[in-house]
Amino acid sequence: MYKTFWVTGIVRLTLLAHLLTQLFVYKAWTLNRVFPTLTVFTFARNLPDEFPFILYCATLAITLLLLWKPHWKKEVRLWFVLVVGSWAWDYVFWQPYTYCFLAIAVIHFFSK
Repeated sequence: MYKTFWVTGIVRLTLLAHLLTQLFVYKAWTLNRVFPTLTVFTFARNLPDEFPFILYCATLAITLLLLWKPHWKKEVRLWFVLVVGSWAWDYVFWQPYTYCFLAIAVIHFFSK
């Protein structure tokens, strides 16, 4: 019980920090970006312009859902896919805080 309380607290704090950083960088996700996208993979250049905004909304929704229920393994997997998908979309999203959040999510996912 004691360990579960601390693990849940750490996961929720991490997700809250991720949510706040996502809200701070919303201009990188919107349709009227100041800077052009620098895609990692060539197939990402052919995706519609609405794709990053849909990815942003989905990431926010999954983050809010995980704040409510942090031990749902399927949603952690989906959150992982969305974060890696955002990395594939643009180099702007390759930030150190994202690696930190992703590492904590992977540790949480593989813990018993």
